[in-house]
Amino acid sequence: MAPKNADGELELGPTGKVVAAQVARKRKERALSYAELSKRLTELGSPIPTLGLRRIEARARRVSVDDLLALSAALGVSPAELLIDVSDEESLPTGVAGDITAIEALAWIRGETDLSARSRSSYLIRVYYQLEAESQKLSSMLESKNRKAAAWAERRLDRISKRIEEVEERISELRMQEDAEDDDYLVVPDPRIAAWPVMHDEITGEVSFVKDVEGPGDGTT
Repeated sequence: MAPKNADGELELGPTGKVVAAQVARKRKERALSYAELSKRLTELGSPIPTLGLRRIEARARRVSVDDLLALSAALGVSPAELLIDVSDEESLPTGVAGDITAIEALAWIRGETDLSARSRSSYLIRVYYQLEAESQKLSSMLESKNRKAAAWAERRLDRISKRIEEVEERISELRMQEDAEDDDYLVVPDPRIAAWPVMHDEITGEVSFVKDVEGPGDGTT
């Protein structure tokens, strides 16, 4: 029999605890009862009785890989969303230690980055440009004659601007961990821009693609 603590909970690892909490959160967000979720799982060919669902949320039953995928499908979320709680920076996967954020861990699980500082930095640079693009669109909406739309854009732009600052700061932190010899050069693993070096200004925090810079030792741009 699996070991349990004084509260009758299984001795789950970090990821097991997150999955239990995320199943409960996603079920409640969708206003699903245990019976309704159980019915969905049965229709998907992976039945879990209502008691089993209660035990999962109470950390009294382990979630197998098959259960995880079935629950993800039944709840309408990706498996990654059950494995990582991005609202909790302490929500790191089992076996992952060190300086990594919940967002980076989620990207790792999705296969968008590996655990190296260089790969995570590349991933965040892509995020940075996505945020910049959204920021520009929102800025153009501020002059809208529709007051509600303009007000929404202003609130959203404020959140995006703060996120951009956080991403810039995080990129700086990760770049400090990279090899000194490559400190000023980073190739973004995106097929459309893979050949563009990325320069990072350590003083201003600005990150930009530079097309007219030679790569290290290859004479290419």
